Amino acid sequence: MNAFEQHSWSGIFCAIFVVSASRIIGATLAFLSGRYLIKYCAIRSWLMQYDKMIVMNEIIKAESFKVCFLLRLSPVCPYGFLNYAMAVATDVELKPFFYGNFGMIPDSITYCLVGASVASISELSSVGVSSNVTLLVVSGVMTVISLAGVIYIGCVAKRELTRLSRIVENDLKGNSDKFII
Repeated sequence: MNAFEQHSWSGIFCAIFVVSASRIIGATLAFLSGRYLIKYCAIRSWLMQYDKMIVMNEIIKAESFKVCFLLRLSPVCPYGFLNYAMAVATDVELKPFFYGNFGMIPDSITYCLVGASVASISELSSVGVSSNVTLLVVSGVMTVISLAGVIYIGCVAKRELTRLSRIVENDLKGNSDKFII
């Protein structure tokens, strides 16, 4: 029996649900602890001395959900850092932050499918690769497709965040007296 047989798909879907829900709840709790335990320390005033932080905060004010979602889609940004950075250094509200966390679901799907693939490949090594070539091919193809999807989504997210950054920087340059902090 392997991870990709009919009755094992329910286990994979259950794993995806548990992993996704746990990551979303954990991120939200980290955000809340950062917001209410660390928010009003000297870090925020120190960070707001930098133009890039002002731009980032303005982007997040304008497009809170979209920015949170895109940052979660990007596999490059470490989630732990992002939770506290969003809580301490920005004015994002809880609701868009929470819904933006659903951008972690593609990563969760990839991790669960890769985990199932590793289990299947491990099984193949114990019984011999030639005994089930189909399983080996399916495992490899699903892993490659998942990883390619995450990389593609990350590139699209980065492109959109760069576009938003340029828009806000242009607005700040044109209206420099409007955004005094």
